[in-house]
Amino acid sequence: MVTVLPPPKTGQTTVSELMAQALKGVCHLVVKPIQKQSAIAVRFWSLYKHFVITWTVVKVVVGKRPDWLYLVPDSGIGMWGSVVSALVARLGGVRLLAHHHVFAYCRQRRLSASVFFWIAGRRSRHIVLGRKMVDGICEHYGPGIDTVILSNRLFFVDETGQALKPWPASIRRIGFLSNITQEKGIAAFMELCSTVPINATIAGPAGNLNTQAAIDWFVGELPDRRSYLGPVYGEAKKDFFDSIDMLVFPTRYKNEAEPLVVYEALDRGIPVLATPMGCIPDQLPTEGVAPSVDEFVFWAAAQIAQWPAKAPQCWVDAFEPSSESLDKTLQRIVVE
Repeated sequence: MVTVLPPPKTGQTTVSELMAQALKGVCHLVVKPIQKQSAIAVRFWSLYKHFVITWTVVKVVVGKRPDWLYLVPDSGIGMWGSVVSALVARLGGVRLLAHHHVFAYCRQRRLSASVFFWIAGRRSRHIVLGRKMVDGICEHYGPGIDTVILSNRLFFVDETGQALKPWPASIRRIGFLSNITQEKGIAAFMELCSTVPINATIAGPAGNLNTQAAIDWFVGELPDRRSYLGPVYGEAKKDFFDSIDMLVFPTRYKNEAEPLVVYEALDRGIPVLATPMGCIPDQLPTEGVAPSVDEFVFWAAAQIAQWPAKAPQCWVDAFEPSSESLDKTLQRIVVE
């Protein structure tokens, strides 16, 4: 298993860390973690990451000759780095187990992804997050690719060990939690709060100084009703979810696949309103997904204004944990 683990702390690296822990229970696993060192500048991180991953893959393939090589294909130009790693595995006769977290190349055919799937070959296996990713891969890269669905939801079954929050009869406070960028929808969240008179809490690290300034202005406009918590982990994240009635996630991020924060909210009984990016329509009932990214603010404002006093069955079902077994799913992936 050659992959990036926290730090940095993202949805992808979090799942990779959980995947490493889970795989140890079903097979003999050798983990070769790639982690960002504080001394590495952000602008050099991608180049450094792919150099280290490629060199580590060479050492693993030549020195250990594993049955499987677990990799997480990158996005954008970084996919070419993943192509090199796949080529090393193919030349070394090692089967590739690719865990896909990027939806952009499932939505639209990309040359780098085409080369990656071609080099990976028919003996490779591809873990995807939902049916929409399977459909996109089959449409753009061929129907014979071996895909298996492993939803991120399986990593959050019984994680909190606590009862669900009571259904909110009305929405008094909404929350936004993410690595905060424009692509993740912070502007739409702020616009929604200006459209609907409602309390709001923002949490997560600001992506840059301009985003931080926008958050400060937003909170300073109505400081008695709006707050910014900064990055939240552990108990601080739990307190964030305890303080809100609804999570609002208006992402327009092109690589968005199956965001963990949606499952974190659902596992606590907190309803979510989100855009139809990636596999989000598979995560939420229809009532929780906007018709389009551009219509989100108007649609979400109407949803909040018309909020039902009692939980509809679709939301009750959404709060139920998955009945699938993570161990059995992993056994099927690496053994069969």
